[in-house]
Amino acid sequence: MTSPILFGKSAPKLAADRADDRRNARTPADGSTMPAAARFAVVVAILALMAGALYLILVRGDALLIDLAKLGRVFCY
Repeated sequence: MTSPILFGKSAPKLAADRADDRRNARTPADGSTMPAAARFAVVVAILALMAGALYLILVRGDALLIDLAKLGRVFCY
């Protein structure tokens, strides 16, 4: 239901109108607005980045620390 326009501004919605908007909304029952496939893709991407970081720390931990030390010397004379 649309609100009438008064003096260039729309009138405030009544409680019944807001309830109708909530019932007609196309959001899942859990209230999220992100599609399940997109949420799954984001979670998989974050887990892949974390797994890659953990792998690098486990396999190349000492080399990473040395590289970070050299990088720190570039910025801090």
